[in-house]
Amino acid sequence: MRVWSEPTHLLAGLALVALGCSTADGTPRLSGSGGSGGAGSGSASGGSGGAGAWGGTGGTGGTGGTGGTGATGGSTGGTGATGGSGGDGGGSVANGLPCNVKTVVDARCAGTCHGAPPAFGAPMSLVTWQDFQRPAPKDGSIRITQSVSDRIHRTGTGRMPENGSLSTAEMRTLDDWIAAGAPAGDNCGVTPPPRDGGIVRDGALPDAPTDDDTTCVEFRAHGQQTSGDKTPFDTSLVFLPPSEFYACFNFTSPWKQAVQGLQFATIIDNSETLHHWLFYQTPLPVTDGTFSMCDGQHPLQALVTGWAPGNQDLKLPDDVGLELAPPTGNYVLELHYSNPTGKVFKDASGVRICASTKFRPKTASITWTGTEKINIPARASGSASGKCVPGRVNMGPTDPIHIFSAWPHMHKTGTRMSTVINRVAGGQELLIDKPFSFASQLSYDTPAMLNPGDTLQTTCYYDNTTSGSIGFGPSTTQEMCYDFLYAYPAHALDHPIIGPIVTSAASNLCVDN
Repeated sequence: MRVWSEPTHLLAGLALVALGCSTADGTPRLSGSGGSGGAGSGSASGGSGGAGAWGGTGGTGGTGGTGGTGATGGSTGGTGATGGSGGDGGGSVANGLPCNVKTVVDARCAGTCHGAPPAFGAPMSLVTWQDFQRPAPKDGSIRITQSVSDRIHRTGTGRMPENGSLSTAEMRTLDDWIAAGAPAGDNCGVTPPPRDGGIVRDGALPDAPTDDDTTCVEFRAHGQQTSGDKTPFDTSLVFLPPSEFYACFNFTSPWKQAVQGLQFATIIDNSETLHHWLFYQTPLPVTDGTFSMCDGQHPLQALVTGWAPGNQDLKLPDDVGLELAPPTGNYVLELHYSNPTGKVFKDASGVRICASTKFRPKTASITWTGTEKINIPARASGSASGKCVPGRVNMGPTDPIHIFSAWPHMHKTGTRMSTVINRVAGGQELLIDKPFSFASQLSYDTPAMLNPGDTLQTTCYYDNTTSGSIGFGPSTTQEMCYDFLYAYPAHALDHPIIGPIVTSAASNLCVDN
């Protein structure tokens, strides 16, 4: 096996930022040192110094009071009372989150998108106590704690966490904490986190398949319009990006013989802005290494595979490989960026593909089922449904189609998706019926066999809490209804009916428009 790849790639880490401390009067202090204790009067003792932040210095003890006859003053014994003790340096967490709150936040917020730095387009971190005291990104008149209280109780658009509701116990923990004024806590007494700048360098992608004659190639975002460029994509050199956009990178096939795809490993370089990637094969001519802004439309191109937050890289059955372009074909890597802050950024995300000239017995491909006829009224729940009649290209009259994986895709108002098999002999069988979360777009094993005459019906469910109706479109403020199905033989499910509003225009659609 040969591997063509860069020696390292970046994975965004969820490193915690420094936690603050308290002065003697409880005022938050964001510097590294604790505040000084207050002075005592009469025979009273001086106040204790504030605790230092991670790695900070404890505050100075308060000055002993005066006039206390017989009292022991300072450290030498005199007329003053005993000086207050200095605050703990570094080891104490006077302004962390309460332990029970931290447990919920780490599991349901910071551990997914709201880490430090935030990932996959999330607008802010939710790691420290100070994070919760800042103004809310969309309404600076309220604190983030107030925004959290609203978002965790929503049932539709804007619900947090997006990947499922909080449990009753988790909800009560956050409600009680916010109702009490969101006080600071001891952060569960955790060890101070390492300061690594939020980036973890990982020296290796997953092990490549051990099949004979396997070669691995990386397809990445890059900054120069030249073949083989290794510099990162840099928005400061291109344009000031809007809050979200698509960028498409073109590649000629690096394989000069027919190959079968065996492994597709996601490379995440900038998790703050990357939302998902899709990889297409195309018969159309491209100039290797060029790129441009794009809009999600891919006429005559065939989706190969993709990734979104929450999804795992595709795992193929041992006897199945995925179809790739012929040696004369080309590829397009589409990256969807979500950048709510509008700041300039760099990125070199992409995918490593391992392919072999020695084919496995079965060759599969992906097909888009569902519909693009979507219209969800304002402040209402709704659904959209589409039928797939397999085209059965190059198949015998009795040959079955084998489906082995489903990857549902909707946008922010999507709540659930189902796909059923309509049997030609009568009756239905469920292929998939799963809740959907835009923040965690899972794929599922769906072993099933379609016989000649069987069809598929995909239905998507939505909860639109916005003030306007929502229709189909590539923006995350619009909606989609696609169940990406992996099946073999390759393209047996495809039936690209060109309807009036088909905007993706991919060649491996099977949607009802």
